[in-house]
Amino acid sequence: MGHKSFTLVLFMAGLFSAQAYPTSTTVVGETVLLNGQSYKVPKYWAGKRIDISKQPKPATLRALPSQLTLNKSRIYVTQKTKQALIKMVNQAKQDGVVLSVDSGFRSEQYQKKILEKYLKQNMDYLGLLQVVAPPGYSQHMLGNCVDFVPSELDFSKSSQYAWLKTNASKFGFIESYSEDNKVGINWEPWHWQFKSVNATASTDPPPINSQPSFRAFKKGS
Repeated sequence: MGHKSFTLVLFMAGLFSAQAYPTSTTVVGETVLLNGQSYKVPKYWAGKRIDISKQPKPATLRALPSQLTLNKSRIYVTQKTKQALIKMVNQAKQDGVVLSVDSGFRSEQYQKKILEKYLKQNMDYLGLLQVVAPPGYSQHMLGNCVDFVPSELDFSKSSQYAWLKTNASKFGFIESYSEDNKVGINWEPWHWQFKSVNATASTDPPPINSQPSFRAFKKGS
């Protein structure tokens, strides 16, 4: 999702307003530091911070082939994720479905810059967290997640999504945050995580160190 489309999503969802989210969403204890100010972590993210040691070292990440990415962007994932993704995309193409990626690895620092940027534009913190993971809580830190185009709710109506629902597990990918997930995270039909071959999607809360995402802007996501 680009800058303009992300802003539109927030506007349409009413997330500029403090009335756009439940009033009992925060817990005492976990905080994140943004623009020099401490913010409480909402309960649906609490206890789910990713261990920084799980973040792959930059040297171990691999760029996806440019023909697989939106606008031929440089997008990085782990080696195993890249190999599995290429196989899946090739099979989808044989089946008449074109899969394109617009986000992969994002560091904790990058995630922090995303939120700080929009907070400076006077956007509401808890409203933003309806669509953006707090820094340190995004699955994208793990390097094994991708967002497919278009990375918005309408993706759920696409032939790409239908194909992924039927075939992605054969290549080791799961839909991290399905429509009926029990984690409390908004549905992200575009967001898929590589786990292992013959992976099975689950609506149970994922383990700590494996948490959701917010896609990268092209960029500034």
